[in-house]
Order: sequence, then structure tokens, then C-alpha cells
Amino acid sequence: AGRFNPGERLAEENLAKGRALLTKSATAHGGLKAIKAVKSVSMKGVSTVSTPGGDFPIPVEMLYQFPDKVRSQADVMGNKMIDIRNGDAGWKMDRTGAFVPKTPDDIKQDAVETARNTILLLGQADSPSLKAVYAGEGDAGGKVVSLVAILGDDGQTAVTIGVEPGDTIMIGDFSVE
Repeated sequence: AGRFNPGERLAEENLAKGRALLTKSATAHGGLKAIKAVKSVSMKGVSTVSTPGGDFPIPVEMLYQFPDKVRSQADVMGNKMIDIRNGDAGWKMDRTGAFVPKTPDDIKQDAVETARNTILLLGQADSPSLKAVYAGEGDAGGKVVSLVAILGDDGQTAVTIGVEPGDTIMIGDFSVE
């Protein structure tokens, strides 16, 4: 496979192939009907931050209520950091622990992060407004994957997904062959 030419990204065949790969992945993950039935997702885990002084865990909890409500909480060295988005508005904790409104840039960044949510992304596989563009082939840990760039409203890539031959979807940064 050759390097993807961004000038061709919106060619009709790239749009059709990107949408087909996304739809095929949705089918492999239970089908559009089942995916669209998911209204909320909660996640709980621990991230590890590595510093020169050693590693330390950060417990994290997230709740998504689709399509555009998110609450996240991280406990960093005994301090709770809470972040909330409700559509086009949001609030975050500042350094003093007080809630402050999110800036327009914060909301824009939240929208980019939300675009990376696999369930939400697969649930939009049949949406005419979703721009899923075939972007060539790439490498994901030694596996060749078909790349699909999901474009934001500004035409820039919000996220690139890799689709394995078994239609498993992966989200991340991929090297292009």
C-alpha cells in the first residue's frame, strides 16, 4: 500500500470505502441497532503516571450519556478533579477546587475527545453527516489495518481508526505504510 494522499481524502470512493469499513465494524460489534440502543457508558479504572520520582496511580471514573454529556473524575494525590460537559456548556474544577465554566476551546477539545468514543462513533456509521474517509493502510503493532479518518466539522482529522481484517476496530495513532 502506498502513502495516503490527503488531497484525495474527500474523493467519493474514499468516502464510500471509509463508510463501508465503519459500517462493517459496527455489524461485527453487534450491529447498528444494538449499538444505537446504548444510551450511557460508565468506566472506572486506574491510570499510571510515570515521573522521575516513580510511578503513581490515578483512579479515574467517567460517565458518558450520549450524545454529548460527559462527567469525569480523577483523584490526584488526594484531590478530586471533576470535569463536566452538557452539550455546548461545561464546567471544570480550577486549582482551588471551585467549579468554573469551560472556555470555548475547552468545549471544542471535549468534542474532539467525544468523537473518539467507539460506541458513539460506531452508532453514527449510517449518519450522512459523518465523514469517515478511507485513508489507506497502516501498521498497528505489526498488523496491517485499513485506516479510516473521521473528520470533524472543520475538515480536520478528529480521530483515525484502524480496522483489522476481522473487522475489529482500534483507535489510536497509526503509522502509514
